[in-house]
Amino acid sequence: MLSKTSILVALLPLVSALQFNTPTNLTSAAEATISWTQQANDPQVITIELVNTIFHNTFAIANNIQSTAGTITLLLPVIPAGDGYTLEAIDIGNQNNVFATSGDFPALPVSTPASTSTTPFGVTVTQSSTSAASSNAASSGSAAPASSSSSGSFNNNAAQGLGPNLAGVGSMVVMVLGAIAGAAFAL
Repeated sequence: MLSKTSILVALLPLVSALQFNTPTNLTSAAEATISWTQQANDPQVITIELVNTIFHNTFAIANNIQSTAGTITLLLPVIPAGDGYTLEAIDIGNQNNVFATSGDFPALPVSTPASTSTTPFGVTVTQSSTSAASSNAASSGSAAPASSSSSGSFNNNAAQGLGPNLAGVGSMVVMVLGAIAGAAFAL
């Protein structure tokens, strides 16, 4: 009995008390702040990995981090949006030695900035989108003829009312004019 207790006491300093605070609102390809608590007997230097248990992906997002810091702010890589993410504190000398694992959390999709363009017809289109498994796009615009003004949604509803062959014509015109302008600029 004494030998079992001695072994347990000998191994006790090797047990890590490091604990992650489960992150919230982490967004792919965006800045993230990760925090944790640690005890005096925890390893001094760790690697932090972002693990997705659903896709079976592991990303080493921070190497050789002083565990006494308790927090790090970093830029996340582009990762698939969705649930099933955890953080792991890994031994820098043995990646199979995991000191701590966070609770599960979701990663939000990449957020892209809004882009604005003006067509030769006087319509200004602002578009922002979020890239994910199903992409959402929102557009708004305004047209200002010489005698009156109007504003409203510009998402091809008017073109669809004119017939199936005219849906998307405004977007096509913007694309063609952009290509022509790019070619003229290159010359």
